[in-house]
Amino acid sequence: MLLDRQIDPNYKHPEDQRTGLHEAIQQGHSELIPVLLKGGAKISIPDADGNTPLVYAIMYNRIDEFNLLLGDGVIESCTPNLNQATLLHFAAERSPQMVKKLITAGANPAAQDKDGDTPLFWALNSYECSEKDVLKIIKQLVANPDTIAVSNKRGMTAWHVAAQGSRSSVVKCLLQYSNGAEIGISNAAGETPLQIATREGNTEIANLLLDCPLNDIIPQPTASPTLLHSAIKKCQILTLQGLSVQDCNLSGDTPIHVVIRDGDPAIVEKSLQAFLQRVDNAINMRNNAGKTALDFALERSNSHAIELLLKHQASAGLEWVEEFEVIQRWSSKPWFPALREALKLGQVSPQSAPLLVDSAWSRDCVRIRKEIYIDEDTPEEAYAEIMVPCTVRSPVRRIVFKILSHDQGKNYLCHS
Repeated sequence: MLLDRQIDPNYKHPEDQRTGLHEAIQQGHSELIPVLLKGGAKISIPDADGNTPLVYAIMYNRIDEFNLLLGDGVIESCTPNLNQATLLHFAAERSPQMVKKLITAGANPAAQDKDGDTPLFWALNSYECSEKDVLKIIKQLVANPDTIAVSNKRGMTAWHVAAQGSRSSVVKCLLQYSNGAEIGISNAAGETPLQIATREGNTEIANLLLDCPLNDIIPQPTASPTLLHSAIKKCQILTLQGLSVQDCNLSGDTPIHVVIRDGDPAIVEKSLQAFLQRVDNAINMRNNAGKTALDFALERSNSHAIELLLKHQASAGLEWVEEFEVIQRWSSKPWFPALREALKLGQVSPQSAPLLVDSAWSRDCVRIRKEIYIDEDTPEEAYAEIMVPCTVRSPVRRIVFKILSHDQGKNYLCHS
């Protein structure tokens, strides 16, 4: 009736710029769409975000309305929105049927939005539809394998995006449609898909990538943490070929340090056994604070790790006193004599000595503060303070090293 009275069918709301066709699709009034189209409504008019009515049909999964609007020349008339996302980008998140129709109509699977993401990226990140539908969408988008190698503005390819997710079936699908030549490409942050999968703890995906013969798993020399460091924290990939357990992160920690400090308790012993069988086991390498793996194990009272390390001639990096409680607790263990011998090798290392000297109140002593809390009436600035001579032996100097190290004493403040 309104159209009979010469009402403009393409009138746009002053705020969101939506037309009657946008509204009819969003609200699911499919019976109004033929009326509006017959009255002259245009399907190419964008709203304030640049989205056309056909985009609305895709976003709200209106398959009947989508089929009604999709016709000859529609792909060309419906320009990308303000984020440069095309009809195929939106469909790739939601519907394999819509993706198939759009590709048949001439939509470009390699089109990139403002971030450089292709419809394949949108599909890989989608949780709008089932995993089964996602796989159907991917198979249609990668009919041309070159789309897998397209990178966005962050240097990410489809491999990187798939490695971030938790769907191993998606990676299997990509492997099926690609020769894997681009699987070892690094993104702008210098990470390969394998490194991302390892960092995210996606063990199954990481193992799939490892099985690809064209995958380069050797990290860059400057990478920190290395692939092996990340694997220890999140995965159970323990013996990657070509990776050295002597590689250090920015704190100087080797993978052996990290497995004791951060590894899942369920895999610490298994990890250590795998590492210690290596020729380059680095068992006595010190981190930037002068600590060896044995120091880490002693600090954490990890008896299994201590015993295993001692079997492989581990030694302490710092000076310990045998009478110290953290040592005496193991006096009943059969390996205690070996521990005593290992502690005799501990000494101030060239790496850790400057940490102590640089934090000194003078060349002779260090002032140590520790924030304290007794009850709710404790002043906010309350702290305990002690002046420690640099030459004093453990256990007092042991406390100093705990404070200055990278992984201990987070509540301590050391002032120079």
